[in-house]
Amino acid sequence: MLFIQYPSIMLRVQGKNIVVTGGASGIGLHITKALCALNTVYVVDRDRERLDALKSNHNVHTICVDLVDWHATREALESSLPGVVHGLVNNAGVGSQASFLQLTEQALDTVLGVNTRAILNVSQVVANRLIEHNKNSSEKLICSIVNISSLASRFPTRISTAYNLSKAAVDMLTKSMALEWGPHNIRVNSVNPNIVMTELAQAWIDATGSQLKDKLLARTPLGKLLEIKDVVNAVLFLLWDGVTMVHGESLFVDGGYSVT
Repeated sequence: MLFIQYPSIMLRVQGKNIVVTGGASGIGLHITKALCALNTVYVVDRDRERLDALKSNHNVHTICVDLVDWHATREALESSLPGVVHGLVNNAGVGSQASFLQLTEQALDTVLGVNTRAILNVSQVVANRLIEHNKNSSEKLICSIVNISSLASRFPTRISTAYNLSKAAVDMLTKSMALEWGPHNIRVNSVNPNIVMTELAQAWIDATGSQLKDKLLARTPLGKLLEIKDVVNAVLFLLWDGVTMVHGESLFVDGGYSVT
């Protein structure tokens, strides 16, 4: 059973319809696994093989679509999602290792398409359903949307112009969504992690030797790097009904890196 125990309250996300984009691999997979035991989870991903593997081991609904394709995404969601979604985690994302002068039109379109435009597209479908339900029902439901952003939205990294741009856009998109949709009982926040110790990140750090790791640790007051569970727990916190007044915020999960 998934919960975090506090002295007087219990943080638990259960009994909800929740959509997780990019939820078949990486951090998204861990978010999916954390939610699917107590909720009905709809995983949106373009990797059919990973979706099938996920579905064979966990009780989830899968939607296979490339989020870069605006119209295909919309059609897939409209035909597959339930009438009301209580939670949405816009997790899908891609990176870019091109410098400013090397960045191509195709690379820019892909990064912005997945990291930014897809959030707008998927969120519109989810929000429209909740707004329509609340117009026609005496039961006013609440939806929480969590956008996965990055520390790079505020602290750009080298050779990642497209990624930095896309994540800065995610933060402003989060605020715009919060401003417009708050009156409709839709909470919107972002989670902004520093480098998370996934297998890919570990391989990157290993390839650069100890220099990068030492630099990150030296600037992080808590003196450690992020684990996947740190991001997952931040997402669960923002999905939780107990924080109904947390709205339009960018939650930096970085061990204090951003305060130095």
